[in-house]
Amino acid sequence: MRFLSLILIIFSLTGSLTADSVFSLDGFPERHYAVDAYSGGAGNASVADVYRLNAGYENPAVLGNIGRVLFSTSLTFGYYRFDDGISTFSEEGSYSPYFSIGVPLNNHKIGFSFSPYLSGNFDSRKSVDFPNESNPEGVLKATVINKLHANIYKASVLYAYDFNSIKIGLAADYYVGNRMQFYRLDFKDASYVDNREELDTDFHGGGFTIGLTKEWEKIAFGFVYDSYAKLSAEQKHITVTHQTTQKINDFELPHGFTFGTTYKITPQLKINTDFSYEMWKDSNVAQDFEDVYSLRGGLAYDPKWGYGYKWYERIPLRIGGYYKNNYFKTDNNKLFEKAFTCGISIPLSTPDKQIHLGFKYAVRNGRDTDSKDTDTLFTMGVTGFDFFKKRLKRTGHRDIPKADL
Repeated sequence: MRFLSLILIIFSLTGSLTADSVFSLDGFPERHYAVDAYSGGAGNASVADVYRLNAGYENPAVLGNIGRVLFSTSLTFGYYRFDDGISTFSEEGSYSPYFSIGVPLNNHKIGFSFSPYLSGNFDSRKSVDFPNESNPEGVLKATVINKLHANIYKASVLYAYDFNSIKIGLAADYYVGNRMQFYRLDFKDASYVDNREELDTDFHGGGFTIGLTKEWEKIAFGFVYDSYAKLSAEQKHITVTHQTTQKINDFELPHGFTFGTTYKITPQLKINTDFSYEMWKDSNVAQDFEDVYSLRGGLAYDPKWGYGYKWYERIPLRIGGYYKNNYFKTDNNKLFEKAFTCGISIPLSTPDKQIHLGFKYAVRNGRDTDSKDTDTLFTMGVTGFDFFKKRLKRTGHRDIPKADL
């Protein structure tokens, strides 16, 4: 019950704010992979990680490894610092990177996952002075407010089949999201009319994912194909004087693939690597989009439950990182992102339950621009089997003998 309470507390604390970025005005700078809190500390490499309880279903085939009901979620929180070349801003934020549940039915496995897919948020407030000779001070003071909140989420219904060393998986994906851009100009002089404008866009559409894993004693391979998805888009334009709603061009998500490997150096030590490629050039949203590649990797010390005589020998540890480019440009500059990650896991009373703690430091910038994002994030997640079941009562009725007086 205490484990269930911890899960509910983490999930209830999640906020709507995901990645803050100075580049959000040009697109969705943050690409989220549907990995669990464990893989988040190992460079987000997960598609072939079949030698553990993997609750991240970026590859739906890993669902085929579960033997009992598996539930997992996490909370990420921290600081987003961004520099636009003139000023530096910082924000605090929190969000839930994923929620997943899997249910085994003999060799058939079914599940559900929900996670952010793309995001980008930006808030700024600046004081500006407009030249104005009629004003005693010679200037007209005002405050400019810019807000952008943009998120696309991915919900997946999952199916996997277990062919012993080979697992195949399929996910029916549904994407839903919103992009709200708000601009406001507030004059300090009440005789001037303030200006306000808002663009509010809703997205929705479907796609699918196919996954495969093949494992041997020391090495495993994983493959994922994500389908092309066309998201219908409807936009509201709101100003001080009017409001209009119109259908706009569809937002197209690219098809892509990921290939991953996991190699066990020793029974307790393994290395994970993933390579992803997304074909954004095929999108009709913009003519200058770039195909996206990402290289993700991590090294993990992952002892079996109960291994070791010392307490520190029983603690799973991991370290990793990733490098990727972005699908859009800023001022004709290509954007790149790199990150360092690490994490530990805390085994609980049974091998089926763990608490995961993670850390990520990421930098996003262009080669010929002064703008830069710096993220410092912490993650706490939980993974568990059958947490809603009562523990079996293993003692029967016993007659207590009466004392002879």
